[in-house]
Amino acid sequence: MKTLSGRMPLALAVTGVTLVVFIGFLLISIYLSQVDLQKTAIERLMHDTEKTATAVSYFCTERRSDVKNLAMARAIDIFFENRALGMTMDYGLRASLVGVSDRTSRLVKERKISGDRIYTRVVFIDDGGRLLVDSDRKGREYIWKSFLTPEGKDATIICRHNGKSLIIMASIPYYFKGEYAGQIIAWISPEVIYKHFIKIGDVSSKRVVYVDCGEDYFYLPADLRSRAVSSALFDPADVKIGEAHSFKVAGVEMLALRVPVEDTPFSLITVLPVSDVFGHTSPWYLLLVTGVLAVVILGGGVFVLRINARNLVLGARFDEAKRREEEIAEKNVLLEEEIFMRQRAEEQLKEYSVNLEKMVRERTAKLENALNDLQETQAQLVQSEKMASVGQLAAGVAHEINNPTGFVSSNLTTLSDYQSDIITLIKEYRKLIANLKERMAGEEFSASILEQVYRITSLEADADIDFILDDI
Repeated sequence: MKTLSGRMPLALAVTGVTLVVFIGFLLISIYLSQVDLQKTAIERLMHDTEKTATAVSYFCTERRSDVKNLAMARAIDIFFENRALGMTMDYGLRASLVGVSDRTSRLVKERKISGDRIYTRVVFIDDGGRLLVDSDRKGREYIWKSFLTPEGKDATIICRHNGKSLIIMASIPYYFKGEYAGQIIAWISPEVIYKHFIKIGDVSSKRVVYVDCGEDYFYLPADLRSRAVSSALFDPADVKIGEAHSFKVAGVEMLALRVPVEDTPFSLITVLPVSDVFGHTSPWYLLLVTGVLAVVILGGGVFVLRINARNLVLGARFDEAKRREEEIAEKNVLLEEEIFMRQRAEEQLKEYSVNLEKMVRERTAKLENALNDLQETQAQLVQSEKMASVGQLAAGVAHEINNPTGFVSSNLTTLSDYQSDIITLIKEYRKLIANLKERMAGEEFSASILEQVYRITSLEADADIDFILDDI
């Protein structure tokens, strides 16, 4: 029962942990999959917007080419050549502008996309800001000097706002003999750009594409204004290039993406509901619902496991109680047999006790006799050890005395021989010195010999050699 009751909670714990880990893995996998899907959807939306921006950029490149070609027209050169010759507007110079006017009118009429005119107006102004040619004579008047760009060298796209709508223009400076002489400006129809490059084909789509000209103004055709998000509801500056910006409009979560149009001053901002990109279920909501469902399933599983575990525990307890009864019956039989065996052992123990006392008495007597013999033997051994120690001590003392005595006696003979040789040598030295002293009176010797003789005499006197020879 202890083994079963100990294993059941462990099994339940292992099962529960395994289920929790598995469900957690599933939840994380589902959440990561949803996040990846959202990233893919944003990337696809960004790609679509980039394709639109590329098409608009190519369109604007062609418009710059148009004004470049117009600036290289011979008719414009003729006008400035005539003016350089002194002609005036009243006397023939105005006629020179007819060719320029024809070129601008032809440009407006011929440049079309699917029947829609690309240009709405083309003007040519001189370096003083005077309007020379205008394809639309009823067009709005401007302060033309504000359009002059004498510092410019190439065609550019200009984006302005007149308070009501967006104005897109292609402008190029004109140079005559290296000097700035005027400006050519062509108005591009925003409706054409939106219709053929930006407009979403699906009418049911809630996606809206804004044209941001850098002044927080947006262009939207009239057919989209009713369902477009007002620009006042979010700040275009918050929409960074390459990043998704989210905001709410009337409780609806919206998403905005910005893509710049290359070689132009404006960019495209795509705005649409988040549900159109990610669906109506966010990853967190899906994760929460799945987690709740997993908890419910896990709770039901745990409940069923607990019921089964209780049934198993009750069955195991019943089996264990029955097994204990059988074990108790077997232990009773074994206990009776053990009592009988212990009684027989007690009787045998009594017999062994009597025999043991007898054997102890006999053994004690033998040990006493052996002890007496051992004591006598021990006394004899002690006496023998004493005598042996005395003999060893005497031998050691004699040896210690004989060693220095033998050394002295063996060296006396040698010392006697050395003494005899030294005495003989000293006597011969003394004879030599005496003879040398006798001859020193009548003969001359070298200074070194004399000095040695005197030194030997001095050493004998200092050492008292006569006393030493007598004492030896």
